Amino acid sequence: MGSAPECSLYFEDRGLEPVHAGIFYMNGRFNLDNLTDLTDVFVNDVTLSKNELMPLSFGDHILIARLRLQFEQRYQLFVNA
Repeated sequence: MGSAPECSLYFEDRGLEPVHAGIFYMNGRFNLDNLTDLTDVFVNDVTLSKNELMPLSFGDHILIARLRLQFEQRYQLFVNA
């Protein structure tokens, strides 16, 4: 995620780096990775260092620059007719 239109999660925020952070699914968990050392990234008020992975749980609060996000789980149901 970042301010570059090429990012999967793109936000128009001058406080974001072009590629600022990433959410990755590894070993059965979602993880947040801080990809820059210019602006702090927080999960539930805990600061992530550059290239530090933080496991995410549903309901976690993420703060990147002025962007506030909440990590949520959504379900989709597909019915074969």
